[in-house]
Amino acid sequence: MNKGVADQRLNEALQKIKNGTLDTPTPKNMLPDGERAKKRIEEVQKLISEADVRRSSDMKVLMIAMEEFKSFMSGQKSAEEVSKLIQNRVKTYLNE
Repeated sequence: MNKGVADQRLNEALQKIKNGTLDTPTPKNMLPDGERAKKRIEEVQKLISEADVRRSSDMKVLMIAMEEFKSFMSGQKSAEEVSKLIQNRVKTYLNE
């Protein structure tokens, strides 16, 4: 999300609410007044500013963990052994 664009659009919406020109399916008498809208927009802007970088999962890492976890669940290996195996396999994969 481009935070600058989001701020700009939120500020534009606030101005339209204050001017009574916001095009919305909600009846104008149901819209928040300028001060309430400003507070809500500030809350949204705060949430956006606190948003972190999007993280995505690597399916290969998940598959490694699931494969090794099976040996723990079947009682073949201890949790410590499985965690070391997962760590080593993932480290090897990431270094490739």
